[in-house]
Amino acid sequence: MCLFVPKYDVVDAQGNKIYHIHPDTCVGGLCVSCRCDGGKGKCCRVPFVIRNPGTLEPIATTANSDVSQVDALWTGWANECCRKKDAYHLA
Repeated sequence: MCLFVPKYDVVDAQGNKIYHIHPDTCVGGLCVSCRCDGGKGKCCRVPFVIRNPGTLEPIATTANSDVSQVDALWTGWANECCRKKDAYHLA
């Protein structure tokens, strides 16, 4: 894993790791792997996959077999450069 790829740990009140959250990577772990689906409202996004902290395997959602994730949505140049507007999608 690269130092420049964002990684987060979710801990409980005792400091035990519950989840490890980080995006999929490319180029041998050096770059964040973006998704550009072209769908309405999700043109370009960075999915942060929620993982088991011990195995780093993705955790599946209870509703289906998809992985649990937080998507940081691209909101356009004006919002990214000039405003403090963040958009996320939880799945």
